[in-house]
Amino acid sequence: MKKRPRTVKDFKLLNKKRKKDAIRLVRLKEMAYAELHARNERIQKLRVAEAHLITEGLVQSKGRKRKIKSKEGKDGMPAVYKWRIKRAK
Repeated sequence: MKKRPRTVKDFKLLNKKRKKDAIRLVRLKEMAYAELHARNERIQKLRVAEAHLITEGLVQSKGRKRKIKSKEGKDGMPAVYKWRIKRAK
């Protein structure tokens, strides 16, 4: 069972501890949000890198293609190509 504060000194100590805990919680919350932001940025970078690799592989393949949109817009995505339709045999 916890000891209840009885004197003014005990109440001051209790408030100091609560303030320290509140500051600690705010700091932990900020750190968690910073980590979440960093993870989201990394996910976005990985998506862009994956799109570049896929596009490079497709461009190196056979067939006629034409560039529709230039490379690296605001979002950093690769160039957009349009392939000529192959006749079904």
